[in-house]
Amino acid sequence: MLTSPSNSYPINLSYSTLVNMQTGEKVSLSDLVNLDDSFVQAFKQGGIVTDQSSEYKQEIKKYIASLDNQDLLKKFLEADKMNSPEVFVYVTEDSIVVTIAVVHALGDFISVQISKDNVSFQ
Repeated sequence: MLTSPSNSYPINLSYSTLVNMQTGEKVSLSDLVNLDDSFVQAFKQGGIVTDQSSEYKQEIKKYIASLDNQDLLKKFLEADKMNSPEVFVYVTEDSIVVTIAVVHALGDFISVQISKDNVSFQ
């Protein structure tokens, strides 16, 4: 959480960095998966990672469904870059978790879990 005298409310932040454990180089989402319409659909159908209520999850799902596919694709292409800090990614054993910035009323960011079975890897 970030607070500042110039902000009227605290801001929740979430960042991550993927690192190739063999080379030590940073890995971005576009290095990892094919970013196309099928990835956007997998994101929109992914599971919401939260401990909030089912009503909150439904509101997030509605918000995600309202996002333009081309705008999402542009954001995904810029993922994991500090000069465009809207999308960050981390990987679990069986999924890719995409964290995307949203309006403060929705919590400043949301995380969507996508099964590795539903994406095409590079």
